[in-house]
Formats: sequence, structure tokens, C-alpha cells
Amino acid sequence: MEAHMRARSAFVISGSDLKSETANDGSLRLNTATGLRPSFAAATAIDTRGYYLTAAHATHEKDILLIPLDGSLATPVPARVVWRGNASLHQDLAVLYVPIEVTNVFQWLDSEVKIGDPVYLIGASSLTGGTASPLLFAGVVRGRSEPKANSESPVVIAHDAPGKPGDSGGPLVSRNGQLLGITTGGKRFLSIGSLKFYLPFLRPLSEAQRPNVADIQKIIEADQAKMVIGR
Repeated sequence: MEAHMRARSAFVISGSDLKSETANDGSLRLNTATGLRPSFAAATAIDTRGYYLTAAHATHEKDILLIPLDGSLATPVPARVVWRGNASLHQDLAVLYVPIEVTNVFQWLDSEVKIGDPVYLIGASSLTGGTASPLLFAGVVRGRSEPKANSESPVVIAHDAPGKPGDSGGPLVSRNGQLLGITTGGKRFLSIGSLKFYLPFLRPLSEAQRPNVADIQKIIEADQAKMVIGR
């Protein structure tokens, strides 16, 4: 499972006036002109033409770099924000484009996720210093919101896989490695049907958002059309 997820995930590195260089020992060094430390998140490959989903809150810095976890690139590549979700609709999602061919992408689970289903996530929370060692975490679904007809609001999936800051934007997948949603954060709540319970005595459950897949595909196709026209 870890190899499957690493082959379809990436680190997102963001900051102001962000620059990167590869040292003689092969390690990656990052710096900013302002001296501020860059922030790290994750991204999820969804289209072989270079498109990734990530968390919107990880895309507001001036510069965004992306590097696949499969080791196919030694140096990060600049990423462009194609679309950022509407905050009023609670869409903590964004589409990134990088000018590289992506060999492996996730396939969306085409059935409904259920409470108790096993899930897995991978992200950038284990990034320390200049060493990136993404880890795989396992858990089960603890709650989910119901999809609303004719609504752009994403389905929210709550689970107990121990995600941490830095995992945002990474994939949440089923036992078969199919994509359920994008990691966006955590809250102390549990949803059962239409009811939502606040649980202050528990550690925060992790959250993932599942957008309308057809809408995301339309965004990608529209971006592809613009690039063709601009050639």
C-alpha cells in the first residue's frame, strides 16, 4: 500500500520568493529571500497530464513547488494553482498543475464509503530538517457527511488515522488503494447520519474532503483548453 500511495503522491512546498537547490550529497535545500521558513503539505495525483489535488489552505503563498514522492524528480518543479475552492462552501480544496507527465494517478472509489471501513493516508508530517520520509497511517472511517443534491459542497469524511499538520492535501484511500478524498484537517466531532456530535474528550479526528469528481474534471479540461489556445 505504501508503494502504491507514494507513486501517486507528492510534497508541496510553499513560501515567498522560494528557491531550491540540490547539495553535493543529493539532499534538497530550500530557502526564501525573506528568511521565513517554507511550509510543507502534500498533493494527490489525479490526472496524467500533470494535475494534482491538494488542500486550498496550502496554496496561498507566492511560490509553490511540487516534488513527487516516487523519486522521479530530484528537484522540485513550480506548480500553478488552476482552481481554489470557495471558502463559503467549505471547499478546502485546490487543483495544481505542474508541467510534467505523471505516470501513476489515483482512481476514485465509485461506491459509498461506510463507517468502519479501513482507510490509509500518507503525507508530509514526518518531514524533519532536510529529510523527507513520508509515513503511511491506517485507521477507520468514523463519520461522514451526506452528499447534497445540486450542491458544490464536498462530502466530509472523518476518520481516526493519525494525520498531523503537513499531511493536508494528501490522499485518503480505501483498502484497495482507491481514492476517497483529500486530507484537509481535523476536528473533535463525529457525524452519524444527519447528526454531528462534538467530542472534546477525544483527540481530533482527521478529515478528508471528497469533491464532485465530474466538476474537478471539467476544471481540468477547461485549463487544458486554455493552454492549447495559448500556444
